[in-house]
Amino acid sequence: AAATGMYVKVVDADDWVDPQAIDTVLATLRAQRETNEPIDMLVTNYVYDKVAKRHKHTVNFRRVMDSGRVLGWDDLGTFGLAQYIIMHALTFRTQVVRDSGLTLPEHTFYVDFYYSYQPFPWVKRIQYLDVPFYHYFIGREGQSVQTDVMIRRVDQLRLVNRLMTEATPERGTVPDGLYRYMIHFLSIESCVTSVFLILSRDPANYEKKRELWAALDEYSPAIGHDVRAKIMSRAINLPGSAGRWAVRNGYTIAEKVVGFN
Repeated sequence: AAATGMYVKVVDADDWVDPQAIDTVLATLRAQRETNEPIDMLVTNYVYDKVAKRHKHTVNFRRVMDSGRVLGWDDLGTFGLAQYIIMHALTFRTQVVRDSGLTLPEHTFYVDFYYSYQPFPWVKRIQYLDVPFYHYFIGREGQSVQTDVMIRRVDQLRLVNRLMTEATPERGTVPDGLYRYMIHFLSIESCVTSVFLILSRDPANYEKKRELWAALDEYSPAIGHDVRAKIMSRAINLPGSAGRWAVRNGYTIAEKVVGFN
């Protein structure tokens, strides 16, 4: 295939793709070879396949994107509070990744956040398939998304947050729909990092959390303002020990409902 019609899909060693959905996905991607304007990104659903949990939670985007047609960023709806296009949901056109100049930091976990973010300004044409393509296997002992592991590696989350901040375009330089989405996702990642800084119960990490949010404002007052304005950002920054207590309890409830660790 020509370079414009090649696609890249990352599958973690623990995970797998659905044998029924793969035919639909491959047929969609093969069809792009026949067009002069191939899609830049394919979005599919993913399943939290948690060990010992009978009910598997599937994340879909049907309220945000129309399935089966080519979309631009301004065609997307409003993403849910904790809904974002994680690495497991996306397949990039290879040339888009090359054009973006994406470079992942070495010896660092959680770079999937950055992989699912930095190339987006180079993405113009999007297609969504409402199929459960990716199975995200979680719950194995020692996995990088285990709560205690994430607390130990929270400085790596901070590094990824800094890289994502620096990859965020200013409002007006990209389509409004893309800017809104990137602010939404940057807010989520900033909150995720803040949660684990708070869960550590380490006063030094509480200071690192303050520094993280200050760094957003320092990079760009406008971006800092827009990220802080999100409901989740306001909740994560409730002041004092009472605010930290609310975050810890909110995390415990969310983990039980979704089972994301």
